[in-house]
Amino acid sequence: MLKPCKSVKDMLYTHNLLKEFITIATPITMHIDNTGAINLSEKNLNNQRTKHIDIRYHHIRDWVQSKVVKIEKVRSIDNIADLFTKPLPARLHEHHSATFVREFKINLSTISASPSFS
Repeated sequence: MLKPCKSVKDMLYTHNLLKEFITIATPITMHIDNTGAINLSEKNLNNQRTKHIDIRYHHIRDWVQSKVVKIEKVRSIDNIADLFTKPLPARLHEHHSATFVREFKINLSTISASPSFS
């Protein structure tokens, strides 16, 4: 719950900054491989194991419920973010690198300039 919340905060900051210059679709899709974090962000779970989580980390649930952020499950083996966060076997590193470059090229081609700059 802690890392996805920090990532969503960073994404929202970047989204709010970029929307001044370009058109960006919402909701922002967040791919997470941690099932527990997904469950906590989508459902209001209160039990012995979750009561220790600080209230500031529960904001992600509000963003999901207000449809600003959309959470999608990604299999751990398909999680491209692992390329930047942990050492990987050579084959998986090559696979994630190729996927990242391909996705980055596709996403760059879909960005359009804001009408205010035309």
